[in-house]
Amino acid sequence: MNTSTRYTRTALALVASSLTAIHSFAAEENPQTYKRLDEIIVTAKKRSQSINDVGMSISALSGDSLQRDHIVNLEDLSLAVPGLSYANSANNSPIYSLRGVGLQDATLGVYPSVSLYMDEVPLPFPIMTSNTGFDLERVEVLKGPQGILFGQNSTGGAINFIAKKPTDEFEMGTNLTYGRFNTFLGDAYVSGPLTETLRARAAIRLQDGDNWQESSSHGDKTGGPDTFAGRVLLDWQPSDDLSVLLNLNAWSDKSTPQELQFVAWRPQNPFPSPAENSPTADKDNLDTDFSRETNHFRDNSFEQAALRVDYTFGNDITLTSITSYIDFERREAFDLDGLAYRALDVTLTKGDVTSFSQELRIANNSDQAFRWLLGANYSSDKADEDTAIIYPDATIAVGTGGLLDRGGSLSNQDMENYAIFTSLELDIADDLTIKGGIRYTEADREVEACTYDIENHVAGFFGFLLGVPIPEGACATFNESLIPVLHQDEINEENTSWQIGLDWKPNADSLYYINIAKGYKAGSFPALAAATTAQYVPATQESLLDYEAGAKLNLLDGMLAANFAVFYYDYKDKQLRTTLDDFVFGFLDVLGNIPESSVRGFETDITFYPLDGLTIRGEFTYLDAEIDEYEGLNSNGSLLDYSGTTMPLTPKQQASLSGNYQFDISDNLNADVAISVSYRSETNATLGNEADYVLPEYTVVNASASIGASNDKWRLQLWGKNIFDEYYRTNVFAFQDVVTASAGQAPTYGITLTLRY
Repeated sequence: MNTSTRYTRTALALVASSLTAIHSFAAEENPQTYKRLDEIIVTAKKRSQSINDVGMSISALSGDSLQRDHIVNLEDLSLAVPGLSYANSANNSPIYSLRGVGLQDATLGVYPSVSLYMDEVPLPFPIMTSNTGFDLERVEVLKGPQGILFGQNSTGGAINFIAKKPTDEFEMGTNLTYGRFNTFLGDAYVSGPLTETLRARAAIRLQDGDNWQESSSHGDKTGGPDTFAGRVLLDWQPSDDLSVLLNLNAWSDKSTPQELQFVAWRPQNPFPSPAENSPTADKDNLDTDFSRETNHFRDNSFEQAALRVDYTFGNDITLTSITSYIDFERREAFDLDGLAYRALDVTLTKGDVTSFSQELRIANNSDQAFRWLLGANYSSDKADEDTAIIYPDATIAVGTGGLLDRGGSLSNQDMENYAIFTSLELDIADDLTIKGGIRYTEADREVEACTYDIENHVAGFFGFLLGVPIPEGACATFNESLIPVLHQDEINEENTSWQIGLDWKPNADSLYYINIAKGYKAGSFPALAAATTAQYVPATQESLLDYEAGAKLNLLDGMLAANFAVFYYDYKDKQLRTTLDDFVFGFLDVLGNIPESSVRGFETDITFYPLDGLTIRGEFTYLDAEIDEYEGLNSNGSLLDYSGTTMPLTPKQQASLSGNYQFDISDNLNADVAISVSYRSETNATLGNEADYVLPEYTVVNASASIGASNDKWRLQLWGKNIFDEYYRTNVFAFQDVVTASAGQAPTYGITLTLRY
């Protein structure tokens, strides 16, 4: 029996025995104290509805559960939502996948397969979500292709972060946390009315701590957090018909980057390197190695202004306008090789992104038998990237006598998107609703990109090798005529996404639904160090056709909620990093398309409230995600038929089990005990399930206990995450001569004091 399986069984037994004991004790003390499950209100369809009345698969986490379970970052969120996977890309930006649908690409300006929002406002690129998870009312995770209701098309789904809004009464509070590695995390907010028609809310988050990853060769440390985030909301309601919400938010991140772990040496050239006998990293989340010669740092910033205006006329029709402007800047330096040598180090990567979006929509009142929504949106995004790398210990540098040991790459992309959409629902009977929608999108993208010379290294080498003069600092990406150029290209695509479905609600406690939906994700240009312009050929848009059926049931007088869904995805032209065989430069990295793939799966989410204060929740997702048609090169350059192989980063089983018990100690004090277990089965980070790219199965166990005032004025919580010190990987990469892995969270524990006024 392997370690992860043993931990899984131990953890599940611990949850079961603890909750059985709690249940027995509580049953003796309160034999007939029962309480219906709390109703969760979501806005997945841009209308406020009970989650049990929405005929689609949704996971929703309330702000209280986010705080209780100490979910403070994106990896925490993925462990709490089966079907949602999180991984770091090579440049430390997040990669989200839902039900096996996601894009593994480090390009800053690439649209994700899972679209992201804050209060329905698009966050077009995943790195923009890095510090959004504070002072939240809830998080909604919508599974399956989206596009009918949200601002961006997506094939995998959508994640919507909903911030807490200004209140009618004055409120203020803080959460103060001290944890392992001398980590301090502080949240604070103040909210209330400024005038009879104007309310405001301000919230901040500050995190700081020691470096926690340690070099195995020289003992230096890295990975410490240093972030600040703030949000100001102004809610103006001059009349019953008009409301205006202004959201001003910003964050900065000056953490030291988490470094990768060395997995294997895979030389690309037959020359000896001082790095080739380096030991692989220990199976320890704290272990890494990195070069002292590279100044590892991060200096990222995000600023956003968003304005929402809702105007209701005729007591039935609401016109909504959502406007957003985002400015993001990135400056980082880090290792990509997980070694004390410099086989591949990023000495500086710079990124500048601006994003503007405008949505207009009009909808009738939700209490009508025929409900409709019409809308249009426009977005304009500009993403510039510039990355300098150095690799004197790589085999290509050794083989060229150190001449080819550094270089740079730049990519400037301009994107515009236009869309019109409609969503319709008709109650054809008291218990039967037919629904549908359609969206037309036009997506235009332009790019300028090249690899460029640094200090006459790239220019000198290729100028000598090919007999082509290249000025120092100039572009050194070659076209088909072997002329160095600044590559320029564009793609113009259009698509029509749609959805049709049927909801049957025979009574207040059950909902059955069938949905068929088609979604798209726009084509992309990769940002990479390209030797030839063939590497910049774009991946075309991908599409996904989803067939899905599900049920949402409230049973035992509201003590048990059970949700089920089965689905089949017909996935065409999936975008994925692959390999190109160039007759001059050999095997090169490209962003391509897989013609045919499919995903079959089912999921269940069961919440049981056997007695007052005790909540037991179990979730399970099963995925059979296969490539149906694709021939391509593996990492060694061999041509393979990948038909029948598993899609990367898609564990077959994802499960979680949690228990939470709240009970009174006295009239003025209560306590809370919680434990959760999250499991992910083995998967692979590349095509063909190569051994070096395996992400083994893992189980993470978290626990907490708290005591506080019955009026919620204060609470003191002890918590621990990954308490059994499970080692796991979130991703594996190949760069030049090395294979490296991104490790998951190390065990952490701490104490949190919550104060409310």
